[in-house]
Amino acid sequence: MTKPKIAGGIQVLISLSWIYRNLEILYDYKFYPEILRVVLIPESVLILQTIVGLIGLTLGFLVYHKKLKIRSSYFIFAALWLVGFGTECILVSF
Repeated sequence: MTKPKIAGGIQVLISLSWIYRNLEILYDYKFYPEILRVVLIPESVLILQTIVGLIGLTLGFLVYHKKLKIRSSYFIFAALWLVGFGTECILVSF
């Protein structure tokens, strides 16, 4: 396996796990509202993070197929993660 395939695969796995996490929380909020939670994440943040995860998934596939360089893809990916976690931290704390 070459470097782009490994790097793209890692990025795809991270994005898939992030998408799964956000969709699972959104599903729990919709279908199990009787469960009390310590912290509630707004639905808009969960949807935004899911979209960011889909963009990261696309970037991972582009790296895997050598259409995008690893360094630029990881830079964009890290920036998207900072935006996602930043919005979650700001909106959950207020």
